[in-house]
Amino acid sequence: MSRLVIPIPLFFLVVLAPAPAAPIPKHLVEAPEVYYPMKVGTKLVYDRNGKEETRLVTNVEKVDKGTMVTTMMVATNGTKSPHMKVLLNEKGLFLAEERGEAYDSPWCIFQTPVKPGSKWDTIVSRNGSEILRGQMTSVKLEKIKTRAGEFTAARVDWEVPGNQIRSSEWFAPEVGLVRQDELVLKSFTPG
Repeated sequence: MSRLVIPIPLFFLVVLAPAPAAPIPKHLVEAPEVYYPMKVGTKLVYDRNGKEETRLVTNVEKVDKGTMVTTMMVATNGTKSPHMKVLLNEKGLFLAEERGEAYDSPWCIFQTPVKPGSKWDTIVSRNGSEILRGQMTSVKLEKIKTRAGEFTAARVDWEVPGNQIRSSEWFAPEVGLVRQDELVLKSFTPG
C-alpha cells in the first residue's frame, strides 16, 4: 500500500506556526521602588534627642504629576497639625508643603531611581522669594539600625553653601524617612 503525500503550502505553515512572544514592557514587570509610605493610616514615630515625634499619613491622592501624600503631626494629647505634603512620581519625592505653607513649586528631596553619586540642585521658594538654594547628592545604600528595625536605606546629603547647612537623610522603600541627623525612626505601623 502506498501513501499519498499531499504537499502543504508554505503559507499554511507560516500562518499556523506560533509567533514569538513580544517582550513584556519593563514598567509592567518591575514596579519602581517607592521610598515613602503610601497608605492612609501609616504611623511613623521618631525620636529626636529624647523627644517623641509622631507622623500619620492622612491622605493619598492621584494628582496631575503623580501621587500626593499628606502627613499630619500628632501631639501626645492626640491633636493633629499639618506636617507635609509630598509629591511622588517616577522622578522621586518632591516636598510641596510644610506645616500648612505651600512652596512655589515642589522641590526634589529624593531622586529615583537611586543612583549613588547623582547630584541635583534645589531651589526652595515661597511667595516668590527664594528661601534656600543648595545641592543634594545621592550617596549610597546603607544598612541603618533603628528601634523600628534594620533597613536598607538610600542616603541623601544636602548642602547649602554659605549657610553652613549640611544634612543627611536615609530613606527606606515603603517606609520613607528612617533617619535624618538626630531624628531616628522609633516605630513604624503600616496603614
